[in-house]
Amino acid sequence: MKKYQNKILLVLRLLIAFLFLFSAYAKLVPLEMMQGITIFETKHIVPMGFSEIEASYISRIIIGLEFFLGIAILFNYYLKRLIIPLSIIMITAFSIHLSTQLGSEASCGCNGELLPMTPFEALIKNIITLIILVFMYKKSDFNRGSFSNATILLLVISTIMFAVFPASSRSENKIMSSFTSYVKAD
Repeated sequence: MKKYQNKILLVLRLLIAFLFLFSAYAKLVPLEMMQGITIFETKHIVPMGFSEIEASYISRIIIGLEFFLGIAILFNYYLKRLIIPLSIIMITAFSIHLSTQLGSEASCGCNGELLPMTPFEALIKNIITLIILVFMYKKSDFNRGSFSNATILLLVISTIMFAVFPASSRSENKIMSSFTSYVKAD
């Protein structure tokens, strides 16, 4: 019985890891000139009341966290104590946000422009994901790796996210330093 439970948990871990990794990747597509992340910021984060600069940081944090959770679940690092609870908190927060948008037919941005979903469809996906995560939490009893492995992974992914996709404002009304000049293109 334990053998089958471990196989089921492995399949569920792979499924959840894929969901997080796909969601993070989909928010980056298309990769040309950071177009995907820009679309995610302008269509989904700025309308929530954040400034362009705040949206650029928040988008990278969300995408980085999704990459981190997907990889950590895949490698089974500190799963029961840290990763599954963080995953549950993140999915719950997104579900609460999605519940405020119910009735809208516009894409929620959960999977970027790669796989558009309505808030209702995304909420159902999140509820199923939460059920799987709670099941995994109850049945998991093995913590592999250490907290330092998870911390290093988070720091590496965060560094990569901000190095590859630098956060900046794309506003046309920028005030530049006195050492540069800004010419508005017509």
